[in-house]
Amino acid sequence: ENLFGDFATFSIGQGKFPSIGDGGLLVVCNDKFNGRVASLYDDLPDYSLPQSMKLFVRLLLRSWMNSSVIYGWLTLPLKQRRSVSSGKETIVLKKMCRGISAIYAAEKLKIPAIIEHRKQKAGEMRALLSTSDMLEVLVGINAFMLVIKCCHPTDLQNDLRSKRIDSATHFANALLWAKEFGYQKGSCPNIEKMVNYLLMVPTY
Repeated sequence: ENLFGDFATFSIGQGKFPSIGDGGLLVVCNDKFNGRVASLYDDLPDYSLPQSMKLFVRLLLRSWMNSSVIYGWLTLPLKQRRSVSSGKETIVLKKMCRGISAIYAAEKLKIPAIIEHRKQKAGEMRALLSTSDMLEVLVGINAFMLVIKCCHPTDLQNDLRSKRIDSATHFANALLWAKEFGYQKGSCPNIEKMVNYLLMVPTY
């Protein structure tokens, strides 16, 4: 709804909305591209049976690891201890796994209820975040995450993790990445002013 342009893309990575596996969706908003997109999609390889089974095992394991009962006690400590590789992951384009496609169709029917549940969780999360370091809390329309503007994001992140709540400074490197594409300082003064003061707290 309310999409602009010829195409729109959505990530469906682990823990995102909807959380149904790795990959993404392409929405064609201009009918003149339907044939070309369909042709390109048909040329993509399918998942093999072993690949599909591996995908489902990972999905089930991560779903369990991200459950509210397990996450704070086990998953978060493991994430904090894990070393993050600086290498880039190789992306291989494939058709959507049929099983994942079926799960997405089922999840789509429950999206309004999921959104309402997340709004409720966002309210509960916001109540837990009362701290003098916070300047502002911005709640998205589907409450996928709370965007917090604060004086010291790293300190607040450490405080949240001590309470078994995960968070991330997702946009901290935005300007560094933008420079790779020719960004000039002063082009977006608002992001330059705010980027080092934002912390994201997921509500899933």
